[in-house]
Amino acid sequence: MGCLLSATSRLGVETFAFDPASNLLDNSVAEIRRPLDQDPKRNTLMDNLLREYAGTHYEYDERGNQIRRWHNGQQSQMRWDLFDRLVRFEDNTLSVDYTYDPLGRRIHKYSNAHHKHRPEAGSHWNQNEQARKQRELGCGFTLFGWDGDTLAWESSPAQADGTAGKTVHYLYEPGTFVPVAQAMRHQPIRLLAQPSYEGAYDIDQDPLWTHTPQALPIDVLAWYQCDHLGTPQELTDPNGQLACSAQYKAGGEVREQRSEWAQREGLTNLIRFQGQYHDHETGLHYNRYRYYDPRVGRFISKDPISYAGGLNLYAYAPNPTGWVDALGLAKRGPKTNGEGPHNQIIQAWGQEVEASGGRVIAGGGVKREQLIPTPGGNKEGRRPDIIFEDTEGRIIYGNVGKNRADQTNPITREKKALDDLRTKVNEAHAPDDVQFRPYNCPCGRKI
Repeated sequence: MGCLLSATSRLGVETFAFDPASNLLDNSVAEIRRPLDQDPKRNTLMDNLLREYAGTHYEYDERGNQIRRWHNGQQSQMRWDLFDRLVRFEDNTLSVDYTYDPLGRRIHKYSNAHHKHRPEAGSHWNQNEQARKQRELGCGFTLFGWDGDTLAWESSPAQADGTAGKTVHYLYEPGTFVPVAQAMRHQPIRLLAQPSYEGAYDIDQDPLWTHTPQALPIDVLAWYQCDHLGTPQELTDPNGQLACSAQYKAGGEVREQRSEWAQREGLTNLIRFQGQYHDHETGLHYNRYRYYDPRVGRFISKDPISYAGGLNLYAYAPNPTGWVDALGLAKRGPKTNGEGPHNQIIQAWGQEVEASGGRVIAGGGVKREQLIPTPGGNKEGRRPDIIFEDTEGRIIYGNVGKNRADQTNPITREKKALDDLRTKVNEAHAPDDVQFRPYNCPCGRKI
């Protein structure tokens, strides 16, 4: 019940089929509708393990962790520790090792491109070839820092091929996993040397506690523009110009475009659904307690909290366009009482409508948002932050978002959404008016 059956985006139309336990079925499998008691063979999905989908085969260990996948002769292998955490990934092109802190948060990954050593070519050629492959596949060392369960920063050192190191800090809406901005510095983070803990411990002598960190200048600042679920759609520079944009499939696969400025500065976005970080080496998304595969829309290991997170231990959500799982533990649907400045303006708008005698139809901080089809638009559908009927009986769509730095007009992403709602809605859903209110402007005026 409630599973996503089809999704339309600018990347195409996707259709999905599920078994009674909400396991994803391949199209060829979906055509076979025999009851289990009439099937002479044991159903391959009775244990909720996905073994084949779209030509890719999967294999699991006795604890339910995915340990192997292969497609057209290309194999990937995974190794897990005793806490069911992925510690190594290897395929035909590279290998990656992962390390976690005592709280189970990933603190670094180290990837190496496979290189066949050729003694006859000489050491200099082999070193250059290894460096080329490392650079081509984006391999190297990445260190991660955390603020509770949210990723606070990532840092990579200078590479042997001369590539400079960098540090990226992530900022979020208060108390959420919704990103607001990323700040980059073209240098690796400065860490303190590990002290010697000999003899009796004295916290007043521990440099990790007595050190006062100094704020360092940043080289690049970019702002996130997220959708109704908190999934990044765009990154804009300090002037409001588009730096990165993303087109998502329903399960989270993405096609990203970057401006010349973003490419020159090394700016990219690796945050996906709330709480997820994209690993380009594997195609998986690190989701705090587990790893998520966007190609099939499910996790590759069992839920650590078992059935407390749902009956299907591998499921992400019945509908990833309306639900999130920021920790990889339990899904949740859209909230009607979200926090942060964006949601505060939405709630205030809904309260204003009801106080004046109007009626909130969807959104407004009191009801679920409603998807409005916008065929032929920048997106095939839009979710207004509020849909309401005013005292004159008019139906009004309202969006809350960011203004440009000069506070005169909405940023590009917001303008596209407003244009779709004004010009691409069919007659059955056409509103009488479309309004916009900025949440980064104290005036809160309508546009």
